[in-house]
Amino acid sequence: MATLPQDDSARVCNSAPQADVEVSVHDIAPMEHPHREDAGPHQEEPLYPTSISVRDLRIDLAKRHVTRSGLDLRLTDQEFQVLRYFVTHPNEVWSRDELLKALWSDTFVTPRIVDLYVYRLRKKIEQDFRNPSHLRTVQGAGYILEIPRLNGQQTTKAALRFGELHIDLARCRFTLSGKHIHLYPCEFRLLSFLASHPNKVWSRKRLLEAVRGMNSSAGLRTVSVHMTRLRRKVPHDSEGSYRLQTVRRIGYVFLAPLKTQSTARR
Repeated sequence: MATLPQDDSARVCNSAPQADVEVSVHDIAPMEHPHREDAGPHQEEPLYPTSISVRDLRIDLAKRHVTRSGLDLRLTDQEFQVLRYFVTHPNEVWSRDELLKALWSDTFVTPRIVDLYVYRLRKKIEQDFRNPSHLRTVQGAGYILEIPRLNGQQTTKAALRFGELHIDLARCRFTLSGKHIHLYPCEFRLLSFLASHPNKVWSRKRLLEAVRGMNSSAGLRTVSVHMTRLRRKVPHDSEGSYRLQTVRRIGYVFLAPLKTQSTARR
């Protein structure tokens, strides 16, 4: 089995993708997600791209054909399935556990298999696999396939600030008073969701439905468990610029005075 460089799973590529992108979208059969815990019974399936051209890379899902600089890339079946998953979910960060459930649900493997296949894909689709521009690592969170524009719309990335609290939605990074605080993917999504809707109370049921990665099989209590862990990492601000608070018998709210709220898009 091929081995990975020690720093491959921890690298964050800071180079911004260029805008030379073409995307073709058609109503094709979406991938099944038997383990996606946030899927609602009446949720509409999105339209997925059948082909994407990003600079020198072209991926045609319908024909199972991948080229770089006009040269055919020979992908194994599993490599193509991994790439297909990222292409059908562009600009989303996926943790190793989520990728395991989606792509290796019927096989006993360790999370390192995800790193291995990402490494193999990078060696084939990237100009420089040590400095990837397509399939990037988001430190402490997982992997993302960045597509600058989808359906002609430029993607936007935001950073939320509340006093000394800073949430970088692009890099899945949370800092408090300039210090990086490690959050697990589900904790980061929960905090980001609440902070993106400040001063609005959300029931545990709504949070369970809205935040990807919540263990719905454990019931509503899983929301309480994540909130308890989150509070330990995000203490109340003594200056009152933010506060994670429980609203008894209703749910949770991220309280933030309007004067402390700041959103930066880039």
